Order: sequence, then C-alpha cells, then structure tokens
Amino acid sequence: MNSKHGNDCHHKYNGGKEHDGRGPSSAWLHEPKMVLGHLPLKAGHVFVDLGCGAGDYTVEAAKIVGHGGKVYAFDKWQHLIDSLAKIAKSLELSNIVALKADICAPLPIRDSSVDAVFIATVLHIFNLRKTGPSIFSEVFRMLKPEGCLAIVECKKEEQSFGPPKHMRNAPDEVEAVVISCGFKKIGYIDLGYNYMIQFASTNKRRKEKDMTTPQHCPGFEQFRELDSFICQCPNCGKEIEIFSDEFNKEHRCPGCGEKVNFTQCELSGRGRKGTKR
Repeated sequence: MNSKHGNDCHHKYNGGKEHDGRGPSSAWLHEPKMVLGHLPLKAGHVFVDLGCGAGDYTVEAAKIVGHGGKVYAFDKWQHLIDSLAKIAKSLELSNIVALKADICAPLPIRDSSVDAVFIATVLHIFNLRKTGPSIFSEVFRMLKPEGCLAIVECKKEEQSFGPPKHMRNAPDEVEAVVISCGFKKIGYIDLGYNYMIQFASTNKRRKEKDMTTPQHCPGFEQFRELDSFICQCPNCGKEIEIFSDEFNKEHRCPGCGEKVNFTQCELSGRGRKGTKR
C-alpha cells in the first residue's frame, strides 16, 4: 500500500526488494491457510481482502470459497493488482476479482453481501483515529449480518523488520476505533510477531443503519462484466455514462456542472454495455 512502509510488517529483510518481487506480503511468517483457518470461511462465501498486497491471502481464500464463492481484492497500487490478476489466471482461480481502489473510499460491493472482510498489516499506514471510521463504516455496510471482520496487525514492539514502533497499533487502539463503528470483538489470536482480532457487527447498529442509509447502486456488483454503466445525477437528473475503469473517480455532471461521486449511490445506477475508452 505504501512505497516506504506499506503492509510490510512481515517483510524479511532482502536488500529492500519486496516479497518475491511481487509486492508486500506476510506469508513468510505464517501460512495464510493457517491464519484464514481461524475464520468462519466456507465454500460459496464472499471474501474481501482490503490492501491485498501480493495477494497470498487472496489466493488462499479463493481456494477455500471455491468456484461457488467470490474473492474481491483491493489495493491502491496498479502493479500489485496486475500481478495478482496474472497469478489468479495462472492458477485458474476465476473467482478472484482484483481491483485498484482506495480502501478509504466507497467500494463497488453491494450492501450486506460479504461473509468476511480481511485487513492484514495495512492499518499502520493510516492515522487510525482519523481514517479508521471511514474504512470500518464501509466494511460494516458490505458485511452480512452474520459476517465477520478480521484484522491482522503488527504487535506494538520494536522489531528488526516492518514499520517502526510508533506507526504500529496496539490491540486496544484497533478495538476502540472498530467498536465505535458498530462492531463487537469476538476473538483474539496471537500469531507471534502479529495478532489477529475478529469482530462481528452489532444488531443495534445494523437496525439503525437500515433505517437511515440509502442502498448502494446494484449496478456496481456487475460493473466488472460491463464496459460502462449509466448513473443519474442526483442534482439535475441527467443520465451520465461512467466507464468501469473510472468508477472510483469524481465526475462533473455535463448537465448542471456539479461534482458528483458515483460510488455514493443514492443514484439509481444501472449497468449496460458500452464502448470502453
């Protein structure tokens, strides 16, 4: 995620090169299969990997959920997404959708459609108190009522690798921000140099959200299969064609001139085939 420290809590020192030349990963410290084995992840589930890096957890999750499931992997660096897409193709894992996106912004996933969200050694990049609420509120929106959020973080200790101690988040720091966004802690696992906390959403917060929050555009769920989709400007009602590679960008409506972010869907969007630019 970050060119300097990234999600590199687990990087073995290798002269500054990233894991296998592919990007940051935590696979060398503990097996992704072992870590994901602690999650209630089953065949047919939908899994989201936020800040996927090299994609080791993404690939393992894809094997667990199988052909009937789906794995969405998001990262802000295009070269990591391109690399993961190639790996998925080489392993014939057609259930992986790798997308470049800012995980602090709204994501193209339907409300209450995800079984598990996974965030591994990513949060230290951000100011957790400032940015955390936007991340975890979006996670809350995506998760099914019975879904879970799993966070792997570097222990707040001096270590010979990974981010400096002052960038790391202690478990109570993570818990405070996540719980404020409508979650409850359901588990803690010591992973050695790291720890994993699992959370579930609270029914009270979910009921409040269902009464006040507009549903996200259903067209986004299929946007990967579409060249473009049509959204309606909430200001003037003009229909605007948005190309799928620009879904997460701010646009200026040609009708009224107002700036509109079409990932915030009070917008009644609907997908259709178009011509990619």
